[in-house]
Amino acid sequence: MNEKFFDLRKEKQDRIMGAAMEVFAQCGYEHASTDDMVKRAHISKGLLFHYFGSKLGLYTFLYDYSVRFMTMQFARTIPEGERDYFRLQEYLLEAWSDAMRQYPYIRLFLMGADEETDEEALKEITDKRDAYSQTLSDIAARYDEKPFKRDAPVEMVSNMVWYALAGLLKDMDKEEEGWQDTYVEVARAYLDMMRRISCR
Repeated sequence: MNEKFFDLRKEKQDRIMGAAMEVFAQCGYEHASTDDMVKRAHISKGLLFHYFGSKLGLYTFLYDYSVRFMTMQFARTIPEGERDYFRLQEYLLEAWSDAMRQYPYIRLFLMGADEETDEEALKEITDKRDAYSQTLSDIAARYDEKPFKRDAPVEMVSNMVWYALAGLLKDMDKEEEGWQDTYVEVARAYLDMMRRISCR
């Protein structure tokens, strides 16, 4: 990766990264088109390859950047001593909300990378993906099970919340203006409902 990328104006950096995240999130590594990326970023293909060398170079940079960005978001947003499951989910949602204002497709990009099967891409991101997964596991390890009803174990509730919020994100109409804010609003309503039915 060419360090001169960081000499660009922040707005242009974000536009390039945002466009690439969107295409990778929608298509996966193998089928992602750099032609689509440059069209959405309003730059030349030559410039994209000047900065990142190849599609793989771009994907690797973008994954590393996204993981670092979200790790900092979590550290900045989530209080260290918080153990309440639903408060932690609210803080996670707040971190994602702030991130998605800057990079609308960052969560979908990282979710897609979790399911990535392309061997070339996996070879480059596996270690970072494992470290990111450990960060999320460390947050999950804080959950206090005491407030949950006996017939609503935290692991099952956590799985339900994950599938509901991930499915909601995938199903959002991305053409709709302000879809990210709509997602956060609806996700909060889901969390509130889950809290009411699973806690004492």
